[in-house]
Amino acid sequence: MDIEDYKPETAPTVSRPVYRETIRYESRARSRGRFRRTVVIAIIISFFGGCGLGLGYSAGLRFADEYWGPESDGAALKTFSITPLSADEDDLPLSYADAISAAEPAVVRISAVKAVHNRFSFTEGERTVSNGTGMLFHETDNNYYIATNAHVVSGSTGLYVFLGDNTAVDAVLVGEDDAKDVAVISVNKNAVAGSAPLGLVSFGDSDAVRVGDVVLAIGNALGEGNSATNGIISAKDKIIEIDGVAFEVIQTNAAINEGNSGGPLINLNGEVIGMNTAKLKENKDSKVEGMGYSIPSNIIVPTIEKIMRGGGPKLGVTTGDITSEYRYIYGVDVQGALIQEIKPGGAAEKSGLRAGDVVLAVDGKTVTGSQSLIDTLSEYTAGNRVGLTILRGGTLIIDAEATLLPE
Repeated sequence: MDIEDYKPETAPTVSRPVYRETIRYESRARSRGRFRRTVVIAIIISFFGGCGLGLGYSAGLRFADEYWGPESDGAALKTFSITPLSADEDDLPLSYADAISAAEPAVVRISAVKAVHNRFSFTEGERTVSNGTGMLFHETDNNYYIATNAHVVSGSTGLYVFLGDNTAVDAVLVGEDDAKDVAVISVNKNAVAGSAPLGLVSFGDSDAVRVGDVVLAIGNALGEGNSATNGIISAKDKIIEIDGVAFEVIQTNAAINEGNSGGPLINLNGEVIGMNTAKLKENKDSKVEGMGYSIPSNIIVPTIEKIMRGGGPKLGVTTGDITSEYRYIYGVDVQGALIQEIKPGGAAEKSGLRAGDVVLAVDGKTVTGSQSLIDTLSEYTAGNRVGLTILRGGTLIIDAEATLLPE
């Protein structure tokens, strides 16, 4: 079969509809008469309707003006004012003001004058001023005691505390714990007499905070005076390393900048649950944000108590790991703790140690770096005498003895 088999044998009959229109013709005269009557009627209706509409509109305007129309506002606007709405405290929106008000009277600014050392020759050069933050935690009849970071005040030749009303007073270093990066300084009450009222911080339980809890950081950010930033707890029980020393910290995305060091990280009850100490910064042009670190309050509190009670053993040095510059200059590849700074009046100074010396061993126990030296000395108590193996100038190994002093 082919396509012809699918064609009909005969073409179907197509039926088309037919459209028809019947037109009726009337006489022109009759049509013109009807048209005239229609036009006349329309004119009459328009005339009377227009008159009625006009009268009604005029009357309506007069009636509206009499009963609802405003008078001139000129005189009233001359005394215009807005009265703020008042609301019950329970109706107010969420605010951090109460938490900040509870802690801020205890937050002070700190300036520390330090000598700048040349990293190659370790000779003393010009002096610099570093800014930080502190928090008042204790008072006696004579003094206020302030907690801050050890790195804020360590090695300073002058310490100054600025109160809320910009009153500046001399401060004294009470003690420090480099391993925990916590220090205590004090100011005499007579020096702050007449200044703005001061308060004392309350410490909370850092173990009780949860990731996601709201926190506030208060401090002397960038040396511009106290300010507050908000964020959350981003991580707990985190270990970071700074200059070869390991720290357990709380991570927060609350903004922490230079000058915030030593300031409080508080919860919404105004309790201190951390001491702001560092932020992640890969380099000076780093754009990393939201990576701030605080020492937990449950580490701060016992450290402060130890310092206030006289502290533990102290060599009286600031140390770091051996640098690549040291190895290059002296052509040596050794492990040890590089002494970066000798603190006046400390055990190291009394033993004749110098900046640039490397501690290789303590009582024969090998020291592999700055943290290793800290861990080794923690096994001793104040008053113990220890033997030190020292590398000086990259070639000379000498033996020294030091009597450890309280922090």
